[in-house]
Amino acid sequence: MKKLIEYKAFTWVVALAIGALMGFLVGPLLTSWTHHAALPFAWQCALGIIAAGITGGVIEAALSRRPVAVASDRKPGLVDKVFGPGRVVYTVTPDKDGRIQINVTSFGIGEKNFREKLLPMLNQIEKMEWGNPVISVQGAPVQALISHSSLAADGTVSGIILPEASLARAVEQIEERLGSAEPL
Repeated sequence: MKKLIEYKAFTWVVALAIGALMGFLVGPLLTSWTHHAALPFAWQCALGIIAAGITGGVIEAALSRRPVAVASDRKPGLVDKVFGPGRVVYTVTPDKDGRIQINVTSFGIGEKNFREKLLPMLNQIEKMEWGNPVISVQGAPVQALISHSSLAADGTVSGIILPEASLARAVEQIEERLGSAEPL
């Protein structure tokens, strides 16, 4: 059953089945409603709600199973193993003083996981100074330079590689936790 559900065409097959079911349920319901057939109004409403619920469930399942746009040759990091690929992204930019700044944004992991799992992982990186995290307001999208920027972000945090740090060691630890960088 698990292999059937993980099959790529599963959501399409289910959507077609639900479409056929709705065609046999909703079509006759609308016909009976417009032609004043014998079905009671409460029964018509109940069947309409059930059909709408099934359709919404299939759409939600299809959207949640959609693969996140991540390059296939990208080296995964610890956050990819914990939260899934593409849920924690980062950009590397220079700050106003010319130091290297890492901006980390999380999508779909939840505020609790952001605070209790992601931030401790980032704090394990040696010779990095992390700023205060910014937790997003529920449902407010954070603008990011990634393919799924329309998703609501859980939070962002920025860190600076300290001058006394070994750049090679810092980059190695960042890639170990966050995965390899992708060009924008």
